[in-house]
Formats: sequence, structure tokens, C-alpha cells
Amino acid sequence: VRFGALDNFHCPGSEEVASFARTHLHLERLSTLRYQKHARKDDFSKNRFGKVFMEISEISKEALTTVPNNIHRPFGDACIRPITPVSEAPFYLMHYAGSWERFQGKGDARRGYEAWKKLAYIKDSTSCCYQQSYHWLSRFVNQVGLERAKYLLGSAEQH
Repeated sequence: VRFGALDNFHCPGSEEVASFARTHLHLERLSTLRYQKHARKDDFSKNRFGKVFMEISEISKEALTTVPNNIHRPFGDACIRPITPVSEAPFYLMHYAGSWERFQGKGDARRGYEAWKKLAYIKDSTSCCYQQSYHWLSRFVNQVGLERAKYLLGSAEQH
């Protein structure tokens, strides 16, 4: 599911989570906390192809020695087509356009400003408030502690 790049803290409790991240971590690096609007799940033009999960032990050694040319279906016949409607998928990945700086930082020639704008300003978006994806941070900090969380999230040098 494709997420836009407009800061949005309208979900219940999300502003408190963002405030904690602003104070203790690098909020600007934490897309799951900043962006809470995504394209409609049935919008293929924005969400594009799905990814596959494979049982590697079932892939032939010959196939494994071949460099895949398509991440969406890396081993051809051994991979089912990844065109499962999101509503029927057992899980799905959240893709974030992120800030313009982050988007262009990958060095991919296809990642021009116009491509970013198209993804960043999703106008027909829906909210992910019901998923509460932003609540992961407090659980993570509770499990590993603040200092380790800072280190693991690349914020140790900040404080």
C-alpha cells in the first residue's frame, strides 16, 4: 500500500507518539509515524505490484544461481503471480514516498521530482488510523529501552 508524504497527525494518539519521537529520536526518519494517509487499496496505479514470499528450499539450485531480473517474481514459475488484491492478501507492505530528500537519495534515475509529486500528494487517500501503525514505537521502546531504541533507530548521536 502506497503512503503519501504529507505530515499527518490526525489519528487518535498519533500526535503524542510523534512528540515523543521528536524529543527523543529523529522523527523525520520515521515514516510510519509521520505519514498516515495512503492510496486506496484497490488503486493499482499507485500501489503497483505486490511482492512474493518463497519457500527457498523448494527453489531449484539452478534457479538460485540465476540472478533474478524481477523482484516481484524473482524465480519465474516457482513464484506465484503477486497480483493478489490487497483485501485478500494475508499481509501487505507499506511503501512510503517519504520526503523529497529521501526519495531522491536512492540514486534511481526513475525517481525524479514529478514521480515523487505523484506519489507524495495522493489526493484520493484513505486514513490508516484503524491500523494504528504508529503505536509500534512505544512497544518497541518498552521492549528494548530508550537508549537501545535510539541506537537501533539511528538516533544515538542526537542526545
